[in-house]
Amino acid sequence: MRETVEEVGIDLKPTQYLGRLNDCVSPIRLHPPKLIISAFVFATNDPKPAIEINHEVAEVFWFDWQRLIDNEGRTTMPYKWKTHDLSLPCVQLDSALIWGLTLHIIDDLLKRVRES
Repeated sequence: MRETVEEVGIDLKPTQYLGRLNDCVSPIRLHPPKLIISAFVFATNDPKPAIEINHEVAEVFWFDWQRLIDNEGRTTMPYKWKTHDLSLPCVQLDSALIWGLTLHIIDDLLKRVRES
């Protein structure tokens, strides 16, 4: 909750806590320690709360939840890692490209929604 206020200016106190997603371990890093990312889900009645991003946040995007549920924009993207050419899963919606840990977290949430 503290990180959300600090990074995007949204106070989660008046929202409904829905639960915690699976922890994600950062990809291979050159130096330990690896980072463990813990994601928590909250519901709000405000469809588009005011955002005030800090220096840690590059961009914020809003999407209708149904677009993600419907797998809209699912594709792959080329990615070069060292000498390897990879094809990584991603979602392209409007001007946003969602991939990596962010997509992993979203996919965990989508899986839980579909199973409920």
